[in-house]
Amino acid sequence: MLQLLRDHEGYPELTERALKEIRLKMNLRLRNATAEQQEEGAEKALQLVSEFLENGQSSQHGIVYNHTNIRRAADSFISRRQTAQAVRELDPVGVTARTQKQHRRRGRYIVPGPMRVWSADGHDKLKDFGIEIYGIIDAYSRYIVFIYVGISSRTAVAVQKFFLIAVDEHGVPYLLRSDKGVETFLMAECQYRLRQANNPDVSFRETYAFGTSPRNIKIESWWNTLASGQTEQWVKYFEGLKGEGLFDGSWVDKTAIRYCFLEEIRRQVNEFVVTHHLHKIRKQRSRESYLPVGKPDQLFNYPGEGVENFGQPADPDLLAELKKEVEDFDHEAYQTPEVEKFCSETLTQAGFPLPSTWKFNANNPIPKQAYIHLRNALWEREKSGPELPKMEKPKGARNWIDERQREREEIQRQIMEEVARLEANPDLNHHDRFDEGEANETERENSIASDRDAD
Repeated sequence: MLQLLRDHEGYPELTERALKEIRLKMNLRLRNATAEQQEEGAEKALQLVSEFLENGQSSQHGIVYNHTNIRRAADSFISRRQTAQAVRELDPVGVTARTQKQHRRRGRYIVPGPMRVWSADGHDKLKDFGIEIYGIIDAYSRYIVFIYVGISSRTAVAVQKFFLIAVDEHGVPYLLRSDKGVETFLMAECQYRLRQANNPDVSFRETYAFGTSPRNIKIESWWNTLASGQTEQWVKYFEGLKGEGLFDGSWVDKTAIRYCFLEEIRRQVNEFVVTHHLHKIRKQRSRESYLPVGKPDQLFNYPGEGVENFGQPADPDLLAELKKEVEDFDHEAYQTPEVEKFCSETLTQAGFPLPSTWKFNANNPIPKQAYIHLRNALWEREKSGPELPKMEKPKGARNWIDERQREREEIQRQIMEEVARLEANPDLNHHDRFDEGEANETERENSIASDRDAD
């Protein structure tokens, strides 16, 4: 930690003694020395684990992720042992289930440094319920360079935008790896062009690797982590609705699911990513010769002495050009304004609080009750009309981009025609300005008169 502060955080002259003084002044202890402090830490651990379990954030988390969460939330020291004890006491069923899981034998996957390989793929566990997830992971550090939770992870335009957001923030990876789905072709083209801008002689095979999803090991492995730690509970919840006849895969049911639950799932997944970045990858005896040990955030951003960062800066003009192609796709939107208004008004009129205030746990009946009420209201609206406008995915890949470009060109053409018309008719242009000025002056005079009358 001291070395990181010296080398990367702008404190080159920081001494160990000075760091200790700062830590003690801020009450950042490395251990609970007294019996009172130990008792305080144990009570705080119970409180925080209980809160995490109650809001559904950590119902699938093991000791490592729970302790990382607690270190983020606590304002005092809580040991790993105290965390483990609290988890065993408050979640014995979960502990037993995680203990019984079988561990797979893993092969050797050697990556020499950060930005050498990015793995990209979609997570389809919630796709049947209208919620799609896409991610890109750095294979060396296991750092998540991009995560998406929304409604479009299997269209080429969406995947291109996800990749360009990651490149804009982190730079261009040496190699990008994905399965050979049709949604990846525009992303592959972007990767090749961005790498080619820095090295004109580079071949496509040196910049991109297609393969099956099972061979895309790093992102597939992390999807297992995300499922067991976060999304599995949502799959079970939605499967329960389906089993009760409350979900049939229709647009209505998916819309109600998204309105009620997507923002919470998005929040939980993003929180899980932050926790993942800060958890420590433990040393493994059978893999210590090639497996980097440490926190993903540090391994990615501060790889250490002797480890090369393979990232390259993106050509700014080319990156701007590629981003412009997909700027019309709003990747955060998942419903139209009309649907949003209808859903919020429906729940408010029925006396339900809005989803942003809900507590998502097994003991709170409000989310399910609100979902059922909203589902019924949407079905009634579908039958009686008028039909609510639906959110369209950017399908058609290059055709979608070309169509948006034609639309922009048509708008630009109309603007230029209007400019030419005004330039060809200066009197009309002057008259327009005069009328506007005259109207403003009249409005000002009326306002003054009104104020005078009020006085």
